[in-house]
Amino acid sequence: MKYYKANVGANLNWSKFNTLRVFEVNTIQVERLQTTESFSQIYRASLGTQFKQWPNIEVGYSITLNDYESATFKTQQPFARLDYFFLDGFSFNAEYDYYNYSNSNGTINNEYDFLNTSLSYRKKDAKMEYRVGVTNLLDTKSLNDDSFNQTFFYIAIRCSASLFNFYT
Repeated sequence: MKYYKANVGANLNWSKFNTLRVFEVNTIQVERLQTTESFSQIYRASLGTQFKQWPNIEVGYSITLNDYESATFKTQQPFARLDYFFLDGFSFNAEYDYYNYSNSNGTINNEYDFLNTSLSYRKKDAKMEYRVGVTNLLDTKSLNDDSFNQTFFYIAIRCSASLFNFYT
């Protein structure tokens, strides 16, 4: 079992905000206390290898649940990682993530995925590593996000583009 690993994790976050709202109605100031709550949960599990001379893989699944007062949003995310160390100082990394984003009302159900790769070189005992990376190889055009604060929650679709990254 020394060449295999298993990971399990959970994150929970509960937020409650009490906001005093002041309006003016017909020249009379009206105060109203507004209470808003959210409960977010993230569960993640994965299995992987830990070889020294062979490629290492990790496959897993993550689910995120964001429960707001008016709706619940769910993101299911299977993923895979590959790390391959070869020759003397080279490493190749690839990360694949698939997302299924939906809400409890049934009005949103989107799917998208990402593939990122990088190639690195580092001499033994060197203080510097050189890396070339490519993100968004599948040319995914948009992704979903939801957020919460004391005033409102929002749903966003963000646009992205393919990027080449160079590190030293």
